[in-house]
Amino acid sequence: MLTTHDMSDVEKLCKRVIVIDHGQVMFDGELDQLKHKYGEERIVNIEFSKPISEVEIPAEFAPFVVEKERNRLTLNADTSKVKPINIVDYFRREVEIVDFEVREPKSKPLSGGCIKIWRHEHEILSETVSEYF
Repeated sequence: MLTTHDMSDVEKLCKRVIVIDHGQVMFDGELDQLKHKYGEERIVNIEFSKPISEVEIPAEFAPFVVEKERNRLTLNADTSKVKPINIVDYFRREVEIVDFEVREPKSKPLSGGCIKIWRHEHEILSETVSEYF
């Protein structure tokens, strides 16, 4: 058994995860299930053939922009709102893309993921708590 708030520890050592809040099981399942259900962020890095100042960024993507540097754009996409492929596809049609990368963000403390679990508390509790108490 491992008790931690560090998601990198969990990813290295665990397949099954149980998230407990004030004595109540909020999630019990495989690590992949937890990441799929609550790990909705993806980092999208796009390198353009021209300066980013010349690239129009549509309003629907603007909230996800975290960095603009020379000819590179970095977005932190919430995949429940916008799919990374849609971001890349839009820019591909508007300007020449030299390179792009889509990846998961680096591990963050598990407490960040717990916030999303707490938002879904009614759903999680109905699925799991009754089985354990």
